This record gives sequence, structure tokens and C-alpha cells, in this order.
Amino acid sequence: MIASGEKMGGSMTLIIAKIYDGIIRIDSDSKITNPDVVQSQPLCGAIKSIIITPGICVSYAGRVYYAEKAVKAIFHLKEKSEKTVIDVLNEYHAQSNSETSFIIAISISKPKLIEISGGQIRESDNSVWIGDRDGFNCFQENFIQIKSQHDVLTKQTFFDAQFSAFKAVIMNSQVKS
Repeated sequence: MIASGEKMGGSMTLIIAKIYDGIIRIDSDSKITNPDVVQSQPLCGAIKSIIITPGICVSYAGRVYYAEKAVKAIFHLKEKSEKTVIDVLNEYHAQSNSETSFIIAISISKPKLIEISGGQIRESDNSVWIGDRDGFNCFQENFIQIKSQHDVLTKQTFFDAQFSAFKAVIMNSQVKS
């Protein structure tokens, strides 16, 4: 694993997880724009992807309060299985009135991604995202354009395209993510 909703249009966070050739890559901003959090410095940020076990990583977007409570609850579990992690995150997603979304990246046997967003749980074997829709649209535009420049798509060129497309979102002043 490489860590680097109803989508929440105003969440100001973007997290994209993709699987290519059996490898999971997660790209996330670190900006905190949540109204529940006081910023002490303009460069403050947060890691929004947390490794739970060697085979499970959780990422969050939305209300930090519920994400922190969910992660603490997971760390207090005796058994941190796929099912228990999904159950805890789904519970806090519901408590947040769907204002906190999660991605669970699992690489225990076959890599897979689980998105908890918009009151639903969705499993994917290739790609999920949570957060800012405008940021995601910008990412997709860039990702497709960059990928199309390669005759042969290798693992390296795929992940380079993902990184470059995500960087383009961060550098785009029109995107608030």
C-alpha cells in the first residue's frame, strides 16, 4: 500500500485511491478547512490516511470530529478485521449524518477498496474517491489526459499519471480542495 460521497461538494478535501497491477495507491491533500477545527498556523495540516494494520488503511474526508472518534474506536478494537473496521466506520458515518466519508484500502489477500459515503458502502477493485467533486473532476481531466500520452501503460506510468494529476489539482487555484 502506498499512502502519499454522495460526494461532499463543499468538503474541501480530496482523497483518491486506485489499484493497478495489485498495488494500492492513495493520494490525499492535508489541508484542514473544517469549521470545527481551529487553525493555529496557515500551514497546519493533517494526515488523512491512517494505517490500521499492515493490510488495512483508512482515509477520511469531512467532519474531523467523527473521523477522529472512528479511528480511536478502531484502535480500541481487539480484532481489527475488515468487517469490524467497516462496521465502526459505517457507524460514525451515520452519526455524522453522512458528513464524514471513509475509504478503506485492504491488501490482505486480493487488494480492494471500500468507500463509505452518502449513506452507502461500495466496494471496488480499481478506484474510489471521497471529498470535493470539483477537485475530483479536475483530477479526472488531468489523469485521462496524462495517461493518453503513453502508448504503453506500465505500473510506473500509471502511478506517475495519478501523482501528476493529483498535483495538478493542488496547484489549481480554482479548486478549493
